[in-house]
Amino acid sequence: MSAKTKQSEIRKIPKLRFSEFSGEWQKNKLEDMEVFVSDGNYGEMYPKASEMKDSGVPFIRANNIKNLKIVWDDMKYINDELHGMLQSGHLKKDDILVTTRGNTGTLAYVDEDFNNANINAQICLLRCGKNISPRFLLNYLSSRIGQKQFKELQTGSALQQLPKGNLAKIKFNLPFLPEQQKIAEFLGTTDEWIENLRLQKKLFEFYKKGITQKIFSQGIRFKDNEGNNFSRWKEKKLGDVCDLYQPRTISKNEMIKNGKFLVFGANGIIGRYNKYNHENSEIAITCRGATCGNINFTKPKSWITGNAMIAHPINPNLLDKIFMFYYLKFVDLNSVITGMAQPQITRKDLKLVKIVIPLDIKEQQKIAKFLTSIDDSINSKQQQITQVESWKKGLMQGLFV
Repeated sequence: MSAKTKQSEIRKIPKLRFSEFSGEWQKNKLEDMEVFVSDGNYGEMYPKASEMKDSGVPFIRANNIKNLKIVWDDMKYINDELHGMLQSGHLKKDDILVTTRGNTGTLAYVDEDFNNANINAQICLLRCGKNISPRFLLNYLSSRIGQKQFKELQTGSALQQLPKGNLAKIKFNLPFLPEQQKIAEFLGTTDEWIENLRLQKKLFEFYKKGITQKIFSQGIRFKDNEGNNFSRWKEKKLGDVCDLYQPRTISKNEMIKNGKFLVFGANGIIGRYNKYNHENSEIAITCRGATCGNINFTKPKSWITGNAMIAHPINPNLLDKIFMFYYLKFVDLNSVITGMAQPQITRKDLKLVKIVIPLDIKEQQKIAKFLTSIDDSINSKQQQITQVESWKKGLMQGLFV
């Protein structure tokens, strides 16, 4: 850190600044600022699971907070009468939500869709006064400076918590309102850019889901290079076309932090190792644990553990491996998953899974190429999202002090 940077931080002046602003930012604590803090701890009145409804007043939980927004996925509701009793968690537009249990410090802005909604016991609301921009405060709290303080002020080890009293101790350096608004507007434009990229990715994913259904149900058929129809599809058993086996597993103690090769387990990539047991990419079907039935396509030269069942084409001239990977992701394997405490798939049951596939490998390859191109577009959008998020993160380090 340069002497100039140290001096800027001591004087509370950000490294990056809009040209029309000058002067130092003022140091504050949340409890000394014009910010109302409340939570959803309702004691004996706290809603029971039986009181949750399919419609009514949204009752926001931590899993409804994502990417600085409230999302509708898996939303729970309470009726108007109960909502009227739980006064401390009533939301207003422009409130900021902060998760205070488990994954503390996750944030969301309350827009008009959630005006007069309610919150559960894992969330606090912050309501800014007239001299503080809610959008500015939201971004400040989501920055490295804000998140560092959340971690320092949380309590507990098994279950981390951020008590409301500790939340009030968070420190801020604030400029005057016009500069807050300028920063918030600029970062808001960046957020819109990121959100637009997320929407584009979501549309590709939606398209892929629909087109995959049509392709594998034969609602859409590809033609050969001369424009002619391919031959029919035929029902087979998975064991007729794929060699199914479980590789030798390795323990966590055997893995090497900086190993040369990836290790694939029940949850995808789980570590690294200095040896590999598969030269090429393989179709790996999770056959144990909570992710039982998940389909992965491994990287070349990987160690695949015994928590996965390999489905390797017996005759690569008759069955395209990439096609089979996409087809197995489409097939519902729930019927061959056994056990509740420890779900598993056996080789014997997997061999009997019925599949309907093209007899002509050229049609398989066309399908594989088409679906791969969609995945490439999805991955490209994710890379763009990651790059813009990283760019924003770097900006915020300079915009805040």
